[in-house]
Amino acid sequence: MTGSTSARILIIEDVMIMQEFLRLQMEAGGHEVTAVGDAEQALAEIKNSTFDMILMDLGLPDEDGLVLIRRIRALRDTAIVVLTAREEDDARLAAFEAGVDDYIDKQVNARELLARIRNVLNRNKGRPSQGEVSTLQRFGTWTLDLDAYTLLDESGQAIDLTPMELRILGALVRANRRVLNRDQLLDAVSDTAEPPTDRMIDAYISRIRRKMGDASVIQTIRGVGYRLGMSQQD
Repeated sequence: MTGSTSARILIIEDVMIMQEFLRLQMEAGGHEVTAVGDAEQALAEIKNSTFDMILMDLGLPDEDGLVLIRRIRALRDTAIVVLTAREEDDARLAAFEAGVDDYIDKQVNARELLARIRNVLNRNKGRPSQGEVSTLQRFGTWTLDLDAYTLLDESGQAIDLTPMELRILGALVRANRRVLNRDQLLDAVSDTAEPPTDRMIDAYISRIRRKMGDASVIQTIRGVGYRLGMSQQD
């Protein structure tokens, strides 16, 4: 963030009256706002711009909000706040499991909304913004270049991973020891021409381990999914 109160916020809301209301409230709170109405526009903004927070609805016209959250989490570690009319406990739990920072009912008053937004921003002051995340990710003795999508071993030798294998490994590296299930890994590669099936994810993981010569580099969390077997290095 650029200051103690100002932040760059992306609003994802397809109901224009609500979108404009949120824009006015966030701008009144001193924040810089970009607003979009669907998941496709949101992903384009997230890939090309830097935000301190994403404020989003779950009911989007082109994609379920929970799916979008998982796709965002595979790309960025930006704070996410859900503002929705879905009051079911299952929806709330699913959102937190997908990685949101707060879940707010749309009936909330403006004062409480701004307070909760401020609390999330304060909690995440130490979290790198999109523009501050290095494209070189180091874990153990490995280096993954997320721009060139090249994996290097300790001696600087490139490992022959396919683009799909590199994308899957990249999602696990970005998660930095957070467990990703098959659906989340599929979301991370869903914009490719021929995304894999959930069972193909297992095969790709096996190939990555074999080519890297280290089965422990990706851990299987039985009944849940996969996670990176070692922490990232500064």
